Amino acid sequence: MAKIAEGQVIDVTDGRFADTNPVFTTDGLYLAFLSQRTFDPVYDSHTFDLSFPFGSRPYLVPLGAGTPSPFGPMPGGRPLGQDNGEDPDGEQAVAVDADGLAERVIAIPVEEARYRYLRPVKGGLVWLRAPVSGVLGEGGAGPDDDRPRPALQRFDLRKREVKELVGALDWFRVSGDGTRLVVRDHDELRVLPSARKHDDAGQTVTVDASRARFQADPAALWRHAYGEAGRFMRRDYWVPGMSGVDWNGVLDEYRPLLDRIRGAGDFADLLWEVFGELGTSHAYVTAAYDGARNYTPVGQLGADISRDASGRWVVDRVLPGESSDPRARSPLEAPGVVVRAGDELMGLTAALLALGTATIVASVVAVPDETTRTLMSAFHRHLAAGLRPALALARAQATGGDGDERLVARAGFVCFGAG
Repeated sequence: MAKIAEGQVIDVTDGRFADTNPVFTTDGLYLAFLSQRTFDPVYDSHTFDLSFPFGSRPYLVPLGAGTPSPFGPMPGGRPLGQDNGEDPDGEQAVAVDADGLAERVIAIPVEEARYRYLRPVKGGLVWLRAPVSGVLGEGGAGPDDDRPRPALQRFDLRKREVKELVGALDWFRVSGDGTRLVVRDHDELRVLPSARKHDDAGQTVTVDASRARFQADPAALWRHAYGEAGRFMRRDYWVPGMSGVDWNGVLDEYRPLLDRIRGAGDFADLLWEVFGELGTSHAYVTAAYDGARNYTPVGQLGADISRDASGRWVVDRVLPGESSDPRARSPLEAPGVVVRAGDELMGLTAALLALGTATIVASVVAVPDETTRTLMSAFHRHLAAGLRPALALARAQATGGDGDERLVARAGFVCFGAG
């Protein structure tokens, strides 16, 4: 903390632990923060070793030496008649006693976990509790499952209890008076009471974000962001002299490329090049989200194949999979898929015929949908009249044409198998 008038900085903690997210409670009596100061090791599952996968808790510091802990007994007992989340009426004068602040740190009675984004709300505190998950993202039920997301929890300072407000979310913000929360859950944006009960869903408002409109000048946005990134790097770089690099000169050299930016990915690539001029590590850039990145992965069957003297494509070796890695499976070794070295690779038509299909009618070139519908209708009429499939197809292709192009398209269908 700092005394602005006197220009004095006060250490609240002694610096031995990683302390983050300091916030004042809404009544002004306490400073709350997150700290990694719990040391309860867990045995590793694969090696004989110990680690600390959690280690974090929220903590409180009474600012006044005479302010009691909200979790201990009070000399006059605890007042009755105050609803959940209500602060005492009227403003309270708070004096900060700097002496002994670090010794007054008390843990909020919740289990150790991974907490982040601590914020004050009326009558309590809220935070995100993040699950422990692997860095490779392979711990889900399936390899393509979404990563687990944090839960939003609220701690009531008077009831001394924690409850879950939202099971999974992306982020949240608190209103200025601490009575409302704005929650982002995928594409849904909601506003709910900060002391929400399970039965007051009627107080939750879903925000229609599609109604929000603004006019942006992309070129101006990129120029502004470029200048801001340069200022941040100059302010936060690990040595004041920027390692001897002419930082203004670097920014000027790359600035003309801003006219060629067409999206967040381009802008991130430009910043990578700019920061690379510093010749230092740990200067990273993450592209801003600019829409869904859905894509179809390339098929990887996992086999060595070759062409023999007769022109057949045959399997030389099926690559083995790895059961410990869900993304390293071998599709050709899956249960029910019996593929061995020496097997021949055939097209779909040949494979169906080999499996016993009597006749297949298929197109060997692209044929328009309307032409296909007309041709297949005629084909099935001839089949119903008793013609064999090959003859029925030939009759359908020979009749009903209205132009050379349509006749060529009709000829694109071929009858395979027993005609």
